Amino acid sequence: MISLSLVSLLGIFLSFLSFLFFLPGLGFLILFVSFGLTILSGYLGLGKSIKLLERSNILELLTSSLHAGIDGLLLGIFRISLRRIAPSQFFRIRHELTIMESVIEKEGWKNDPRGYYGKSPTAPRFVSSTKQKCGSLLYQHLQSDSTYVPHSFFPGSENWLSQEIHRTNHAWSMVHEEVSRPWVVCVHGFGLGRPFLDFRMFDAHFLHSVMGFNLLFPILSFHGPRALNFRSGDGFFTGDALVTLHAITQSICDIRSWIAWLKNQTGIAPSLFGISLGAYHASVVAALEEDLPNVVLGVPLINPADTVWSHAPVSWMKKAMRDGLGKENINKLWRLTSPLVLPAPAATKKSVFAARHDLIIEGSQLKLLLDHWKNSRLKICDTGHITFRMEKGFTKFLQEGLGFD
Repeated sequence: MISLSLVSLLGIFLSFLSFLFFLPGLGFLILFVSFGLTILSGYLGLGKSIKLLERSNILELLTSSLHAGIDGLLLGIFRISLRRIAPSQFFRIRHELTIMESVIEKEGWKNDPRGYYGKSPTAPRFVSSTKQKCGSLLYQHLQSDSTYVPHSFFPGSENWLSQEIHRTNHAWSMVHEEVSRPWVVCVHGFGLGRPFLDFRMFDAHFLHSVMGFNLLFPILSFHGPRALNFRSGDGFFTGDALVTLHAITQSICDIRSWIAWLKNQTGIAPSLFGISLGAYHASVVAALEEDLPNVVLGVPLINPADTVWSHAPVSWMKKAMRDGLGKENINKLWRLTSPLVLPAPAATKKSVFAARHDLIIEGSQLKLLLDHWKNSRLKICDTGHITFRMEKGFTKFLQEGLGFD
């Protein structure tokens, strides 16, 4: 399926070159073939990941395959662009995981990791604000010093602290003149963290201008202005398990710091809305912050190790397993930041929406979340991972989930 997606991506690129060099006929032909390959890869992906429902309507089958095919294109981009650690590093990582197993056992974090997070992060003392514009949307770029300090006895903690990109906390904000309006903290997914992408994914215009919310968009580690290079998210999931743990923990700390800042500014706790990887962070923050009124998780990632492992190149994965580095080892470490080992959130309203034809996150992860988060509102969108906004009734579900009157 991924191979077809990669061929489709190549076709899209070649069609662009054809149009660029004034060969529209060839460009349309290549684009048409690429479109067909996208649908075919989506159909094959659906058959592989879930039991494809028998559909009497061929149009519905094609639509479902297209949604899944778009996910396949995204997976193809990740496959060819994401940086991964060299196999020569596998032994070091396995050694670090062995050390961490002893640390987790000694500290008593295995079954109750709340102590791992320490005291609640305080609000930043100083926040700089720069007015900026994205299309027709006016927003502010907020910056503050990050308060995250990894445990000194963790492998790699000194190296993490030495990197400049981890020292500054970033966020976008959209504020009405009437500052007392309710706030929504929107936590972006993997590869985002850029204003244009974040505002499109969350439909910031609708949330801000139509629904009337004030918005804050925290930026996750390795993303946006915190990125290592032009590829937002590069470095987050390289296969270096300790680096990913630091990235997740710092992102959780920074989100909570922004929430503390909003509480100081307004005296009211904000609602929380996370998508994909952002939903993972939001689910942990919701469990640690006791007074959030509404929490919405969209196409939520719940078990990162399962997802990363299922999409890793086979040759890379086999080499890792030969060196004693497997999904089970990583799961033991990342359990520290799992929402499934924390108490269910005390939020007044918990809402979850997922995609029936999601090829990026396994459907079994949703079941684990719902079993843990009792009495959550649920909506299954007949879409793929990134096309959920096309679902009929999605807007109403979101409005109710965020407490929109």
